[in-house]
Amino acid sequence: MSGRIELDGSKFPLVRITLPANPTEEDTVAVYRDYDVFLARGRHVLLVDLRKLNPLFGGARARQVTLREVESRQHLFDKLLIAEVRIVSGSIVRGIITAFEWMRKRPRLYPLAVMEDEKEGLRWLDEKLEAAGRSLPPQSLRPGR
Repeated sequence: MSGRIELDGSKFPLVRITLPANPTEEDTVAVYRDYDVFLARGRHVLLVDLRKLNPLFGGARARQVTLREVESRQHLFDKLLIAEVRIVSGSIVRGIITAFEWMRKRPRLYPLAVMEDEKEGLRWLDEKLEAAGRSLPPQSLRPGR
């Protein structure tokens, strides 16, 4: 079962992408097209939740589709992303992320953290936002400090 990739920008400048176990190539292309709306809104942080991702999913074709979508927007990411955190469930997915980063043609110009704890990731993103002069919506949405 594939499931859809979830995109949530309701707490902008925090944008959240949650991947299912086996995202399809079509869903990957669609979520990046939908993400363009948030790129148009300005500087923000990105949380990518990969905890449900099946580490055996997709193979080379899926990685190439994702890489193509990322690289076609890289100039916007470099300008508009303050920071990105990827939440993973273990070392295999962490290794996939490392391999994906090696495939990139250009290094990213914004900080990336890979973590297993979502609250820690949200705190890290909040710190990056504050350093950039931005903040998350109302205090009640922030993780416990």
